[in-house]
Amino acid sequence: MLRNALLLLTLAVLAPLAFAQTTWNGGTSTNWGDAANWSAGVPTAATDAIISGSASTMPTLNVAGSCLSLTINSGATLNAGAQTLTVNGNWTNNGTFTAGTSNVIFGGTATATVGGTAATSFYKVTVTKGALATTVTQNAAVTTTLAGTSDSLDIQVGTWVTNGQNLTVAGRVNSTGTATGELRVTVGGTVNLNNIYGWNLDYFTVQAGTVNISGLHEVVNSGHRCDFTGGVVNGRGIVCSEIPRFHKADRVILFLHSGVPDDNAFAGGMQGCLRLRNGMVEGKGVKEAAYIRYLKDSRRTLEGRP
Repeated sequence: MLRNALLLLTLAVLAPLAFAQTTWNGGTSTNWGDAANWSAGVPTAATDAIISGSASTMPTLNVAGSCLSLTINSGATLNAGAQTLTVNGNWTNNGTFTAGTSNVIFGGTATATVGGTAATSFYKVTVTKGALATTVTQNAAVTTTLAGTSDSLDIQVGTWVTNGQNLTVAGRVNSTGTATGELRVTVGGTVNLNNIYGWNLDYFTVQAGTVNISGLHEVVNSGHRCDFTGGVVNGRGIVCSEIPRFHKADRVILFLHSGVPDDNAFAGGMQGCLRLRNGMVEGKGVKEAAYIRYLKDSRRTLEGRP
């Protein structure tokens, strides 16, 4: 009897912890950090947060926030302001997310998804998953709006997988901190990138879909890789250092389109060291590991073979 009683007591204590969640009701104010606005207190890193579409007021992050998984229900709005929001689980947006100038961090150590019925426009996204193999997978379209050379998709640790969904990054794809990150384009979809800072980003993988790079794609050969095994990659310039290498394909072709001297497109797999300068293609650090052939025809095609 005592053993059964202890078992029941243990289950009673652990059950709410295993399924801990709190729902926004907005009964007092719009402040995320006000416990009175939540059904079970302000969310923590171990608590799922649900924003109800029927709440009397909608939340604004007045403090740095955290939660396990986040669900924005249909009819609900979350305004992130200029704060940081750390989500250790899944992101489900069925309503409206107003990013402001916030930073949404996908943390924790478990795989996560970014989905919902609505596309999400973030200002900045940071991934700190603890291991390169831990993924954040898109199930809906995603945009980051922090522009220029600022790191608007900072994959510090972990792998961001597009999963056939559209992705637009207005700023730079980077991997600050431990520089253990990967951007992986899979299944299909269209990925529009401004700048890829491959000096830090460990892996840039394209398996399918269309990738458009409007700015520089900076790569380095010190263990960092660019694997293009499918899809189409359109870019404007590649800058890298040391020995050019071509990976996972027996041919790489770079097209300089007529009339647009700095425009080029990749097909096949590539890990390379090329620079476009004044409409000319330059190979840097070419050694016996690869050869580069520059053909002076109407398309000005560059081929490299291992």
